[in-house]
Amino acid sequence: MKKKSIITTIILLLAAAVTVEAASSYAFYKKLVKRKKVGVVREYYTEDLTYDMLVNRGDDIIIEKTIGTVINKKGDGRIMGAKTRYDYISYKHVKGAKKGDTILTICIYTPGNSYEDDICERFDYIIDRAKK
Repeated sequence: MKKKSIITTIILLLAAAVTVEAASSYAFYKKLVKRKKVGVVREYYTEDLTYDMLVNRGDDIIIEKTIGTVINKKGDGRIMGAKTRYDYISYKHVKGAKKGDTILTICIYTPGNSYEDDICERFDYIIDRAKK
């Protein structure tokens, strides 16, 4: 009896988590669909993306792919291939990230404005763990 209630609780928690994630994705989709103007989706690696591209994006949707490394226990990171002195990235919110891990970050910039740091969605994936 106890085992059955634990399994039921786990299933309910998983269903709730899936529902919340689906609602978040749907809200992002609705935000994009609501826009009257439709731009082009442009995809860049960090080293190919420039300041001018970001501030002049208009209604285009810019997706930036970044690969970085966690450099300390606080979650600070360095972007690989950054051509400027702006090579810092924070991984404090990345669950399970440890010093030495390599992380792929995908940023979607908010279309319709000219702020170079207006990111509407960010996704982080640990792609390589540090050797022990």
